[in-house]
Amino acid sequence: MMSKYKLATVPSLLLIAGEHQNVGKTTLACSIISKFSGIHFVIGLKITPHLHANTGNAVLVESGKNWKILEESPDGNNKDTSRMMKAGAKKAFLMVSETENLETAIRALYKHISQNDIIVCESAGLREIIIPGIFIFIKDKNSVYTSNNDNDLMNLADVIINFNNSLDLNFNKIKVIGNKWVYYDKI
Repeated sequence: MMSKYKLATVPSLLLIAGEHQNVGKTTLACSIISKFSGIHFVIGLKITPHLHANTGNAVLVESGKNWKILEESPDGNNKDTSRMMKAGAKKAFLMVSETENLETAIRALYKHISQNDIIVCESAGLREIIIPGIFIFIKDKNSVYTSNNDNDLMNLADVIINFNNSLDLNFNKIKVIGNKWVYYDKI
């Protein structure tokens, strides 16, 4: 996948994408947040190109032309960002943006978090502009068709895991050193 964007390296970001909805992306994000939030200041982030109704207590913290960032409250409902908060994220954000506006939106997000925070993010589009510390792609084991875009993303993934009503990831291979995510493939 050739990106038309200049790629920034962000080692403090663990990025999760998946083949389609309901493949376990949020479940995996919450599991990782839960494992690391007792030791580190973890930020949860969900990025979507689709406008979602604000059905909970999320607060608009930044917006621009064709993008917005909402910060979740700890007492939110069962939205993905609320689940991230319940898993232990110190803050959780929903970013609504198409890929062409993501760089601007991500820069705006950093006004609300520290450069030392580690981030667990659910997004496919972000991989077009950022090289994360770890990129995990979830493939549906029962899928009969994989799109060209998903094949491109899988080729960029540090880890490809299969989903078949559960996730087959060895969490012991994921580490945080300083504020950098590292995946040890040989453990």
